[in-house]
Amino acid sequence: MANARAVQAPLIRRITSWVLALLIFGYVGFQVYQANTEMIHTETATYIETADSFSVEGVFIRKETVITADYTGDLGYEISDGGHVAKDGVVAKAYPAGSPVNVEDEIEAVDNEIESLQTLISLKDSYAADPGQLDQNAEKQMLTLLRELRSGEEKDAKTARQELLYTLNEKQIVTGVITDFSDRIAELQARKSELESQKVDPTSTVKSPAAGYFSSHVDGWESVYDYDKAEDLTVEDLEKEQQPKTVDSSAVGRVVTEYGWYFACVVDPDTALKLKGTSSVTLSLKSATEETFPAQVVAVNQTSQKENAAVIFSSDIMDETLINTRQATVTVNRGNYQGVQVNQKAIHFADITEEVKDDDGNVKTATHENVQGVYVVESGKLKFVQIFPLLTLNGYVICDVDLSDSQKEKLYTDRTVELYDEVVIDGHDLYDGRVIS
Repeated sequence: MANARAVQAPLIRRITSWVLALLIFGYVGFQVYQANTEMIHTETATYIETADSFSVEGVFIRKETVITADYTGDLGYEISDGGHVAKDGVVAKAYPAGSPVNVEDEIEAVDNEIESLQTLISLKDSYAADPGQLDQNAEKQMLTLLRELRSGEEKDAKTARQELLYTLNEKQIVTGVITDFSDRIAELQARKSELESQKVDPTSTVKSPAAGYFSSHVDGWESVYDYDKAEDLTVEDLEKEQQPKTVDSSAVGRVVTEYGWYFACVVDPDTALKLKGTSSVTLSLKSATEETFPAQVVAVNQTSQKENAAVIFSSDIMDETLINTRQATVTVNRGNYQGVQVNQKAIHFADITEEVKDDDGNVKTATHENVQGVYVVESGKLKFVQIFPLLTLNGYVICDVDLSDSQKEKLYTDRTVELYDEVVIDGHDLYDGRVIS
């Protein structure tokens, strides 16, 4: 009997140890599971303003005709680049070699300054302008002048210069620094007489063969791409190495006969997918000013969704910079967005059940499946709130918070995500109403 008890004692101890070990492992496992289940991570929803834009290299395609002329001497242009010309309109005049060719432009500038000074003198007794406001106007006009000079807009730069000069002279009148511009006007009139004496008759004129926008620059690319087939261009067409044609020595300029132009480029598959759902964009030249101009997406030519695509934009905006730009880096902006951004990892889909009344006033239950939203921490509990995405950018979703009437009709939760919400980006067992300890 004693021997039996002696044999059983070690066995009992081993069984007890195994049971205790299992209990310990079970307890630890439960604690780990509970910790992982209850632990959540949040990020604060923040406000953002951004543009959905990208830069791309491409080529401008226009319907244009090269203007040629046989002349001797020096050529003076009558129309600035980007200016409109009628059919048979004079675009340039030839003068004897060595003759001043821009005398008439200088005379016009002198006349404009004389006229502005005479206007200031005639109004000086009725002026009540604020010098501070004039300083602000002059500062804005100076910035405009610098912008036009950088962009090469000669005509607009002249206008900006005249406006700035008028404002500076106006301030001198208002502050009493100058009461009379007679001496300056006399100088200008003497300068005008001198210029008049330098005028010579042109030996010949150059006319445009068609109506359109004029440019004094010819680069040999005028006929490399067929304007009438621009919307059919492929990736292969645009990636093929092209060379400009030899420019005729008699070429003096060109006229763009169609107001609309194309910008053709190659984009990656993801960008192509976005542009297929886009009709209007804004474009801006990277090398020019910050000015943007509207354009339409007229073609996205792609052999398959996994391949690059040839994208063709069109616009009818024209100025001195655009008419003289051929190959360029252009920034394409699909739109500007503002709203609350949340981490893309926070997005969930849930079925939302709500009670609605029919036309007879009867209460019915409606279930909306796969509603997109996020979980936020509110008053110590999880709350599922619906979101209305505008754009996904760099791992974050920009959500609309200024809901339209149609969006409000489709809002199936109490509210949408709001600024400074604590949004859950990681966690297990997430559900609406769960208490967060």
